[in-house]
Parts: sequence; C-alpha cells; structure tokens
Amino acid sequence: MPRYLGIQVGPPVPSALTAFPIQINSVLVNTPANVTQVTVIQDGNVIDVSVYVVQLNDQIFPQPIQVNQTAPLLPAGTYTFRFLQYNRNLPDTNYLLPPQIVSTLAVTVADPNIVGSTVEYYNMQRNHYFMTSNSIEIAGLDGEMFLPQPQYADPSDPWGVPLRHAGFLSPL
Repeated sequence: MPRYLGIQVGPPVPSALTAFPIQINSVLVNTPANVTQVTVIQDGNVIDVSVYVVQLNDQIFPQPIQVNQTAPLLPAGTYTFRFLQYNRNLPDTNYLLPPQIVSTLAVTVADPNIVGSTVEYYNMQRNHYFMTSNSIEIAGLDGEMFLPQPQYADPSDPWGVPLRHAGFLSPL
C-alpha cells in the first residue's frame, strides 16, 4: 500500500522547461481491475493525468495502484494537476462519464533564471549569524529602520552573499 495517496510531483523541484516526474498513488475498490491506459494532457494551466481502469467484477477488495508519468515541459507559473479516473465495468465497452476527479494538486513551476538575494548579518556581541532573503527585512535593516546602522564587512564570504555586521540582531 502506498504511503501517500493522490498526486505527487518531483523530485526534483519543478523547474521551467525541465522534465519532472508525476506519481499517482491510489486504491481501486472494485477488484480485480486493470489500468489499461494513462494520459497526460495540458489545457492551459490545468494538467490532467487520466487513468483508465477496467473493473473485472463487483467484488469490494482494495487494490493499490501506482502510476508514474513525466510532466510536459512547462514554462514558469502555477498549475493545477488533476488525477482523473475513468472507469469501465466489464462487459461494457464504454467508460463511464464524467470521470472521477480523485485528487488535485496546485504546483508552482519555478523560473531558474530568477534568483533572489540573501544577506547574512552578524551580531558581534552575541557571536550570532542571521540570514534573510526577505526583501522587506533586508530593506529595513539596510535602510536604517533599526539602530545602529549595519556596517558592511568583506563581501567575499564562502556563500557569495555580503556579510553585514549589525549589533542590534538577537538570536532566533
């Protein structure tokens, strides 16, 4: 039995125009059953992962399934992934409509070209480091909203961000 039911995306973290995996974990109730087809279709910002299931009889006994697919290459943005299940009971030849929407997941696909700033501050009195990438916090610290004014130190620290001394910071 899978530990997680529904849609799982990644790893890696979804990145623009880069392939990443989609995994569907579910439990079929009327078994035995066969997954006959899986499709991944994009319509704007909605990605439908459709699983076609043929149910062989009406016995109620849980059967776990796992489906692995690859997401289409997507530009940066926010997407809704939907797990749709189409069911067909034998001897019927048509799938029941509409499909069941088993689960949905909102996914943000990151733009790898957008990089934020991270600043490391240091409190000499407490020997305490503080890092932030929050632009409002950085602007407040650098804009003298807090006293005393931060002093800049050597920007060639090993993390590639400026090291700033600020005597007003306290431990987290």
